Amino acid sequence: LDCSVCAVGQYSAAGSTACTVACPSGFSAGAVNTCAACSPGTVSNGGSGCTACAVGRYDDGLGVCQACEAGKYNPSTNVPDECANCPVGKYSAAAAAECLSCAPGSYAETAGLSICTDCDAGRIATDFGRSTACLVNCAAGQYAAAGSYECTVCVAGSYSTVPQSAECTKCAAGTASSTTGETSAAA
Repeated sequence: LDCSVCAVGQYSAAGSTACTVACPSGFSAGAVNTCAACSPGTVSNGGSGCTACAVGRYDDGLGVCQACEAGKYNPSTNVPDECANCPVGKYSAAAAAECLSCAPGSYAETAGLSICTDCDAGRIATDFGRSTACLVNCAAGQYAAAGSYECTVCVAGSYSTVPQSAECTKCAAGTASSTTGETSAAA
């Protein structure tokens, strides 16, 4: 009986009785009875070739396309090694092809974040992609909850006496105010 040539995508070591061993992870079938390493940024497709890692993924060097971690991204295919950190003012979920700008009312001061930080209560930011803490204080007579992008005027029957308020104070029992944006308790 003659020795037969292994099918494409399979390999056998010298002295083997069958062609059942596929090329190992990270390799593809090359010439007859050989396995060739996939080029960086590609992995074995389980057959006779190599496939590029998709955007949002990278070649881990062990023949597996891994998803980028949250806070990192990869906009290209065929990327070996690792994904890049999202820059300041941006964030990403896992397996991202791109980073998203922080929404108004939030910011990202450091690179590689998976979420943006909300503005402190009483402070706002109106811009997208903010890379520094929110520094605009709401005036007396206004307030803002954490993560706000605009100050809200205190409704009638309430007031705030100081800037950077997280909420307005209701007028005490026996007092009233029909004016919005009050900056002091009714006398």
